[in-house]
Amino acid sequence: MSGRKIGTLVVVVVRATYLHNKSLLRKQDPYCVLRLGDQTLRTNAIKHGGQRPEWNEELRFSIYETAEEELARTGGKGAADAPLPPPQTDAKAKDPSERTMHLSCYAEHFKKPDFIGETTFDPTEALRKGEMDGKGSTSNVNGLPDPGMPSIPFRIRDTLRSGPKRDLPVKCISK
Repeated sequence: MSGRKIGTLVVVVVRATYLHNKSLLRKQDPYCVLRLGDQTLRTNAIKHGGQRPEWNEELRFSIYETAEEELARTGGKGAADAPLPPPQTDAKAKDPSERTMHLSCYAEHFKKPDFIGETTFDPTEALRKGEMDGKGSTSNVNGLPDPGMPSIPFRIRDTLRSGPKRDLPVKCISK
């Protein structure tokens, strides 16, 4: 069961640098896909954006209360006739209150998109403070640090609080 909507998380995908070029004959048309819980949004593809596209595109995600937050808010006193939660299974269902952001970068292609890279990060700090500073994971396929990874900076701000907008460099894990 999902919690109630408590706000909107605004993610501004700014630009990318050092993307691996997946197109052989011309500059690639890259775009980003962001997933938070059961919500998936994407940026527009930048025609001939190549290895350094600039999106400056704002994506808005609804933020839902987690079970822990609901218990803290209600003091553990819910409706007596509330249904029991579903049993835990090994198959991971998409939970709308999930707070891990997944960012993937693709190159548009006439047959199917070409995967460029991906990363995950936790926007909890942005939800708590109204802004987010720091860096995402930087590792290559083997889990070792790789300074040549593509970088996609973006800003995150919580619309419930007013805070300064800051760019946050996040590295993609390339494959």
